[in-house]
Amino acid sequence: MKRILILSLSLFLIFFSLFSQSSSAIRDNDDKVLLIKIDGPIMGGSLEKVDKGIEKAEREGFSAVILTINTNGGRLDSLFLMVERVERSDLPIIGFVDGRAFSAGAMLLEGCDVACMAPHSVIGSAHPVSISFSGSQPIEDEKTVNALAKYAESKALAHGRNGDVVKRFVTENLDLTSEEAMKLGVIDFIAEDVEDLLDKVGGSEVKGKVLPEGLAKEEYNASFVTDILDILGDPTIASILLLVGVYALIFGLVSPGYGAEIVGSVCLILGLIGFGFDINYLALVLMAIGAILIILELFTPSFGVLGISGIIIMALAGIFLIPLNYPDWYVSEAMINEMISSIIAVSLIFGVFLIFVLYKVIKARNKRAVFSTIEGEEAEAIDDLNPTGFVMYDGEYWRARSREGEIKKGEKVIIIKKDRAELIVEKKN
Repeated sequence: MKRILILSLSLFLIFFSLFSQSSSAIRDNDDKVLLIKIDGPIMGGSLEKVDKGIEKAEREGFSAVILTINTNGGRLDSLFLMVERVERSDLPIIGFVDGRAFSAGAMLLEGCDVACMAPHSVIGSAHPVSISFSGSQPIEDEKTVNALAKYAESKALAHGRNGDVVKRFVTENLDLTSEEAMKLGVIDFIAEDVEDLLDKVGGSEVKGKVLPEGLAKEEYNASFVTDILDILGDPTIASILLLVGVYALIFGLVSPGYGAEIVGSVCLILGLIGFGFDINYLALVLMAIGAILIILELFTPSFGVLGISGIIIMALAGIFLIPLNYPDWYVSEAMINEMISSIIAVSLIFGVFLIFVLYKVIKARNKRAVFSTIEGEEAEAIDDLNPTGFVMYDGEYWRARSREGEIKKGEKVIIIKKDRAELIVEKKN
C-alpha cells in the first residue's frame, strides 16, 4: 500500500513538472483570425469557450475573432455575459451565422462588431421561453418581453443596424433569411463561407483597427471540461439526468444496497451542473461523495463496488474542480489539459491497485482451509521467536510460538500443531 501511494505521488509530480514548463508563449498572430465555433445551446460551456477563446486571441496577438453561430438559443444569463465579453474586448469580434441563429443566437449576432450570415441561413425567433420537465412555455410577462426587446434593439443600434426590425425578433418571433436580413439592415454582409467573409472584411476598419487583407484562420480548440459542459448543458440531457437522479434516489431508499443511491446522486449533480448551478461547489459535493464511498469500502464487504465507484466519482470531481479561468490562475491552457490527464492517470493507478487488492481478497476467501493438514509443514520465521513472533506459511502471516529455544529471523521451522490462532513450531534440523 505504501509503495503504491509513493508511486502514485511520484507519477503525479512527474506529470506536474512536465506541464508546468508548458506555459504558452505570447506569439505574433496579426495575420490570423481565431475561429470559435458555437454549435448547440448557448449555456455555460459555450460561454467559457467564447471567454477563453477571446482571451487567447488577445494574449497571442490575433487580428480578430470570428464566432460561427449555429444554435437554437440558450440561457439568457449566459447570453448577457457572452455579449459583455464581446463588447469588453479591444479586438474586432465578427459574428457569422452558417445555419441558424434563433433566440439567444440572434441577440449574440447583433452584439458582435460585424454581423454576417451565410446564404439561406435564418435568424430570429427570440421570444423568451421557460423550460421545465413538462416542456417549454412562452413567457408572456410584459416586463420581461419589453426588457429583452429593448436589449436586442440597443445592441443592433450600437452597431448601426436596424433596431426596429431586431426588436420584432422578440415581440413577434420574427424570422428572416440572410437575404431578407441584409435587405432590412439587420446584418452587414452575406458570405459563402469563412474564407469569403475574410475577403469581404479585409481592409475595413472595425473598432478603430484596419483589418489586413489575406487573413488566415486558426480554429480554437476548447478544453476537455468545456466540452463536457457543452454536453451537460443540453436541456434534454440535463433534464434526463435530473429525472434519473431523482427516481434512482427514490428507488435506492426503498431497496437494499448502495448502487441506486450512487447513480442517483451523481446524475442529480451532473444535471444541476447542466442547468447552470455553480460547478465548483457541486464538484466539492461529488468529491465528498467519492470520499465517503471509499471510506465505506474499508468497513463494508462490497467486493470493491463502493471503492471503485468512489475513485471514479472523485476523478470526475477533480476534473470539474480544475479552474476554467486559467489565465486568472497564471497557468496555460496546455497546463489545464495536462492537469486533467494527471488526475485521470492517478485515479487509474488507484483503481488498478484496488482491483488487485479485491482479487487477492476474493482469492483468499475462496481458499480452502488446511487446518487439518498443517502439522508437519514447513514455514519461515519472519521475526525472532523468543518465544513468540510471526512466521510465513503458504504465503500467509501466522502468529507462532517456539516450543523450545529461540528461533532467529529467516530460519526454517516445522509446525508441530495449531493452538487456536497460534502455531506451535520448532527449529528445522
